[in-house]
Amino acid sequence: PKEVGNYQLGIAVKTGQQVLQDDSVIIDVHVTQNAPLNYKEVIFNSDQQQSDSINTDIAPSSLWLSSEPRIRVGMELPMDYVQFKSLDFDYRLVADGRIIADVPAGRLVVLSFDGIYYTVKANDIEYIDIYPPRLEPTNDEHAIFELINFDRYVKWKGPDNFNKYRGAFEYRQGIVDKKMYAVNDLLLEDYVAGIGETSNLAPKEYIRALLTAARTYAYKSLGKYPFFDVLGNTYDQLYLGYVSEVLMPQVAQSARDTRGYLVTYDNQIVITPYFANSAGNTKTWKSV
Repeated sequence: PKEVGNYQLGIAVKTGQQVLQDDSVIIDVHVTQNAPLNYKEVIFNSDQQQSDSINTDIAPSSLWLSSEPRIRVGMELPMDYVQFKSLDFDYRLVADGRIIADVPAGRLVVLSFDGIYYTVKANDIEYIDIYPPRLEPTNDEHAIFELINFDRYVKWKGPDNFNKYRGAFEYRQGIVDKKMYAVNDLLLEDYVAGIGETSNLAPKEYIRALLTAARTYAYKSLGKYPFFDVLGNTYDQLYLGYVSEVLMPQVAQSARDTRGYLVTYDNQIVITPYFANSAGNTKTWKSV
């Protein structure tokens, strides 16, 4: 039932074309809260005890995923090496699917690439091989790390350096452009919370709508590039990570409020183009 009230659920057993009346069961149902506006009530045939055919078709349920997806965000690194440090939890160094070493929280890790070999150094840890290194949390998927020497400033966002992120970190050379990339591998909802496409002062429902569109775009972009899914800049969507969560708590809260929401049409997930700002002119969807 969609509304508060007292109801009765009648259940009958049917064998072939015969309903076994003696085995019918009546269950009292007390609904204490109205259902959400998007709830589709389950509809059965009325007067089931006298019906010789019970309609067991229910209203179609919403699309859902069995587990939260992960997303891989690529960010170009202009420097010759990168300094990594976990801010709260232990990490482990992994390469080619093998665990190389444990990295305690707060330990400085330096990663570099000479064109052939990747090198990772951290006190007593030294890794030199052709396989790209990966640093991943050992226990908490939401763990935060910092790329200390990565200067990532955004003029309209103020003086803060957006160089802290949740989840795992990979250091890799681009297959086509040969540039070096930081790849942030994290849960999709952590990614959405770090989106920087809007302001913390924007209307709440606007932020929620924008993040729903952003989440949908991200999900539809999985597998878009060779070893990551989206770029961290406005070529895809501006992703600023953990620092953005701290500076824009209303955006992070709106991500939680719309957790898991994707845009669908005719039971298919669809991309709904959006823009965070404009020059005052309305464009066609093709140019957005």
